[in-house]
Amino acid sequence: FPVTIVDKIKIIAKLLGHGLESPLYKEVREKNALCYSIKSDIDRFNQQALFKIQTLTQKGQEDKVRDIITKVIKNPTKYITKERFDIIKNNLIVQREEDEINRYQNIQDVLNPEKFSIYRDLDKLNMKKILDIYEDKFNIKNFTIDTD
Repeated sequence: FPVTIVDKIKIIAKLLGHGLESPLYKEVREKNALCYSIKSDIDRFNQQALFKIQTLTQKGQEDKVRDIITKVIKNPTKYITKERFDIIKNNLIVQREEDEINRYQNIQDVLNPEKFSIYRDLDKLNMKKILDIYEDKFNIKNFTIDTD
């Protein structure tokens, strides 16, 4: 993903796979007992970001896990709800305030204040923007699956 939308992709990652109430956790872990934990996040490389979903499952269960993840990714209106969006956004607002209090803990934040920030457009962010990016960028055909 290009750097211009990395902050929104990070929020989408949080919506899908952050915490015990996330859709991925509920579907893969709670409903189907196919893993102990599952999460989604991004890795940043220069001016790009890689969206990833990570989990561990028993040998032979990979196809079931993949099918459930695919179901979640293909159904944003079911799994990315306004309620979940508000919880994640409010959590980020609190986290931003905590980070401001502790702003001098990481010298890189002081030396490079213009770097990627999930907080940059947080106040202007709304559900429609997130769903627009999701619909544009989250095509399951573009996902690479790695099992090892």
